[in-house]
Amino acid sequence: MSVPGEIDVCADCGAVLWTEKYDALMKLAYEKFKKENGLLSSDEIRQIRENYDLSQDLFAMILGIGSASLQRYETGAVQTLVYDGIIREARNAARLLELLEKNKNNVNPKDYTFAKTKIESSMGFIKISPLKNYLDYKLISDDTPSEWNGNRIYSYGKFIFALVYLISRQEYKEVNIKRNRT
Repeated sequence: MSVPGEIDVCADCGAVLWTEKYDALMKLAYEKFKKENGLLSSDEIRQIRENYDLSQDLFAMILGIGSASLQRYETGAVQTLVYDGIIREARNAARLLELLEKNKNNVNPKDYTFAKTKIESSMGFIKISPLKNYLDYKLISDDTPSEWNGNRIYSYGKFIFALVYLISRQEYKEVNIKRNRT
């Protein structure tokens, strides 16, 4: 794997200098590696956390990983497959609540209440939508291909795009519903 870019080298010995150029090139290489290996990108990891409006420290405690590790993953470092899986699970708010309960002893009571409120508020209509609840539990958290996901790994993003597309194609017409009374 290679990425195009510039780095600075010592004019005397030819050693690579660790400058901003080097850092930028390494970040680009890490992101390319993540993409090629199906890992979450740094932006995706950050977005998952920000969707719940949680700090890095609190999010890491809920996940049961080190906050320094999470900070590195959000700024470009490559996460392990295990940590990638744990972070992926956090996309599912119901699963994140389970992780919060599991790691409750690692979180102080004030942060626990704050996190629980944020996660539950992000769930919004899950409490009243059996379909959304099913999708979150069965399809998003289960990366196994099945008849429910077209024998492919379920993509919540693709589902949302398809749903938005279908809704945008609907003409708003008044529908009269007649009921048979027998």
